[in-house]
Amino acid sequence: MHGQMKGVGDPASRWPFLIGDEKSIGALTQAVGFRYRKVGAEFAHPDVSVVLTPDGRVSRYLYGSRRTRRT
Repeated sequence: MHGQMKGVGDPASRWPFLIGDEKSIGALTQAVGFRYRKVGAEFAHPDVSVVLTPDGRVSRYLYGSRRTRRT
C-alpha cells in the first residue's frame, strides 16, 4: 500500500502503517485471522486489508488492491 501512494510526500501522515517485531506481528495476524507463510526469502499471503473498529474489532476484510481513477 505504501508503494502505491506515489506523489504523497509522507504517506504515513495520511494512512497509519503498522510495523513491529516478529512476535508482535505474529500475535496481530493470528488475532485477525490473517495467514501467511514463508516461501524462500519471500512471504506468500492474500492481498487483503483488515479494517478495525476504534475498539479493535475486525469490521471487514477488503481483498485485492485495485487502483481506481478519481475524476
